[in-house]
Amino acid sequence: MKRGRGEAEPGGHVRQSDGSYVRADGARRVSLQLKMDPEDKRALKVQAAAAGLSPAEYVARLVRQSAR
Repeated sequence: MKRGRGEAEPGGHVRQSDGSYVRADGARRVSLQLKMDPEDKRALKVQAAAAGLSPAEYVARLVRQSAR
């Protein structure tokens, strides 16, 4: 079954009109695109996997830590 705009699958994201997303738990997310060398991207994926996170979650954690 297809879902229309603003209808999320359980545990999914709902796209808002401003381009952001809201997770099922209420957390707001925005999209970010990074341009990197293929070797750097592979290294990022390996480091994220070692930490048990997705690459996006890993980068977000690093940004939060650097802000402290």
